[in-house]
Amino acid sequence: MEAQEYELIRKALEAEGGVIRRAAARLGISHQALLRRLEKWPELRGGGSS
Repeated sequence: MEAQEYELIRKALEAEGGVIRRAAARLGISHQALLRRLEKWPELRGGGSS
């Protein structure tokens, strides 16, 4: 299940150019919720702005 969550987040961030707020909106979660999830996978944060 974590692999699925990772892929969903990765794809949302990719689709939104790494912008965390827009990726969170795309996923239907808050910006803060996405930041908490990204603590598990810091490599997904890339160089996008929050």
